[in-house]
Amino acid sequence: MPAFVHVTPLPAMGALQRLTYAVPEALSDLVSVGMRVIVPLGPRRVTALVIGEADEAPAGITCRPLVSLLDDTPIVPARLLRLLEWMADYYLAPLGETLSLAIGRALTTASQRMVRLATPGDAADPGAASARDAAGVGEASGARAEGARRTATQQPALVAL
Repeated sequence: MPAFVHVTPLPAMGALQRLTYAVPEALSDLVSVGMRVIVPLGPRRVTALVIGEADEAPAGITCRPLVSLLDDTPIVPARLLRLLEWMADYYLAPLGETLSLAIGRALTTASQRMVRLATPGDAADPGAASARDAAGVGEASGARAEGARRTATQQPALVAL
């Protein structure tokens, strides 16, 4: 049961290639190399991949604890992780970059801005969603596909959710 883990942020964040975090007692039996975790990084929380384990923190460093686990089992097998570490070293690339390429961006978490097409009646309640919203998206994409043009006054407004 590791007391500390080494992680690398996903997707890569410049020079932040290897960070050390404390493993809370509740997660000590669950965390292993190759699993995605949520870690605090400054004022925000980011997705990271566990790349190693340690029994003690680096000298003179107080480590913050992991926030949570994203996986039940490792998503990157040990052999693949060793290959990706070799690739990063050989090509002088950040490990997070090689990991991001290997596992894809779909397995990282990120916040996204969601928008939807609104009808004139939605202006009073921008948070209301209904089946007509989905139909409006289909209509708009269908009009684009058919080559139809709309004037600015005919174009539905976009409302941020």
